[in-house]
Amino acid sequence: MFNGLFGKAAFKSKVRAVFAACVIASTLSINVAQAQVNSSGRATVDKVSNLFSVWTESSNQSVSREAAELIDYNEMAEKAMGAHWGHLNPTERRQFTATLKHIIEQRYYRRWHKVFAKGELAYKSEAPVEGDLFIRTALNVGRKNDVLIWRLSKRSGSYKVISIAVGKKDLLARLQTRLDARMKKKESFQQLLAWMRDESDVDEDEGVPKSHAISAISQKS
Repeated sequence: MFNGLFGKAAFKSKVRAVFAACVIASTLSINVAQAQVNSSGRATVDKVSNLFSVWTESSNQSVSREAAELIDYNEMAEKAMGAHWGHLNPTERRQFTATLKHIIEQRYYRRWHKVFAKGELAYKSEAPVEGDLFIRTALNVGRKNDVLIWRLSKRSGSYKVISIAVGKKDLLARLQTRLDARMKKKESFQQLLAWMRDESDVDEDEGVPKSHAISAISQKS
């Protein structure tokens, strides 16, 4: 009887040990997976901020090539157009994406450099929302602190930036609003592209606080 009881106790002890090991292994797997998500998402943010911190006019072409690997202009263009995207043919989609990319390069690269060259980025939190990864950071520029929220998508296979928000000013959301307003005017696609090209030539640096240099496209029509 004692041998039997001892055997059952030993068996239960082994079961508990195996269960505990499984729990630990599962927890470690989850933590490792989460760490990989955090690492890949933050790595993209780090690369973008570091890239623009050393940006110069002379290096703009090389920076544009590197930035294109970190910013998903294709998805940004699709989301910016919303329901209107489905009405564009493949050629129009390529033209629109290229024009949107040109706007971002002309209107934001210089100001992103001003921000990231002088500021210090600190990570606060991150969360997956509807397939995208949102990373909340704090940008400290002197005594001023701005909250930057990065929206990243992995649709291309790796995390890439599709929007940056400063406070309540979200780049992608403002693009969506402005483009939707233009589309409601029933303009032709070529008229839309012409308007976008005009927008890329507008210099908005004057009067924009440096600590809030990452802002949405102005309200000028």
